Amino acid sequence: MLGVYLKFAIHRTLVITLSVNIFSFLEASPRREGQGGAGIFAAPTIENPAYLGNLGDGFQELELLSPEISASRNLGNLATDAMNKSSIGTDEIINLIKKYQDVPFYVGLQSSETFTYAHTRIGLFQSLEANARVGTDPVLGGAEADVSLKVSTGPEISYGKSFDDWSVGARLKFMKVSLTQINLSTSELSTLDVNALKNLSQQNVTEGQVITLDPSVNYHYQSVSVGFMIPGLISTGKSVLKDIRSLNYALGYTETIENAFRIHGELYLTDLLNAYKNSFYQKIHLGLEGSYRGWVGFNLGLSEGYPTYGVFLNAKIINLELAYNTKELGVLPGENPSQRVHALAKIGWLL
Repeated sequence: MLGVYLKFAIHRTLVITLSVNIFSFLEASPRREGQGGAGIFAAPTIENPAYLGNLGDGFQELELLSPEISASRNLGNLATDAMNKSSIGTDEIINLIKKYQDVPFYVGLQSSETFTYAHTRIGLFQSLEANARVGTDPVLGGAEADVSLKVSTGPEISYGKSFDDWSVGARLKFMKVSLTQINLSTSELSTLDVNALKNLSQQNVTEGQVITLDPSVNYHYQSVSVGFMIPGLISTGKSVLKDIRSLNYALGYTETIENAFRIHGELYLTDLLNAYKNSFYQKIHLGLEGSYRGWVGFNLGLSEGYPTYGVFLNAKIINLELAYNTKELGVLPGENPSQRVHALAKIGWLL
């Protein structure tokens, strides 16, 4: 019986979950993740609507396709360990569970299509955020599975306006959100079949419509930039998403050398209203970006107490970004780190 439910835990929870969770909402672009989550001023980005106020009139950008993938590095280790086994029997499954027990797994993909004309950007996005974990049943002492899945899709529109050294903007999102949260104990895993698991998943789904308004304000004085953003200033659909109203602050410095080399450093403080109840160190993000004529560059940063890095290429019709960072799922650095890699390819006529 032990082998039966452990085998089910791996094959019916981990494998199936991670194979269907291929779309993920990523908190920032790889270019920003490489800067420790900072970099809100470093590059043209819909993540900072006020940036649109600095654009000229007329057509700016057409983003036809932008697949973005993110995954925890331990997925590669798990796949390698499984493929190195000559056979996957009860003993091998038990050993894999022991090795990866209480280790979080994460995988995802996001895509959007946008059109930017003058100071307005209109887009359609599809995203999903998913996490899976095999932990320890506190009652029976065996394996249990925790799975969370959030699917979001819908249109968004952003607008920005400049006033001398000031620029203001706002992003309005209309989202259809589906949230699934499942916890399966040892006894449940031993008796469920695939159809029962499917029915259980359907019973634990919360769906709703969400509207959010995210305003931002930037001030530029020579090489110094200061910005404030309020994610979720206006938001509906609390049955699906918790109240995400918060306040973010950014302080950046940019230096250009011989009109070719650009260095940008930034301090980015998030959730100053403490909506997420995180520790202070999780709110601090430091980033550095160096680029040559805006088309190739590198990123370095510090986020949640961990180093980050990345590279990017902007070739006008295709943008490529690659980054590495660590997401702390616990409270203190080193408590429950999740090492992740991020990759993005944009195709179209790009800024």
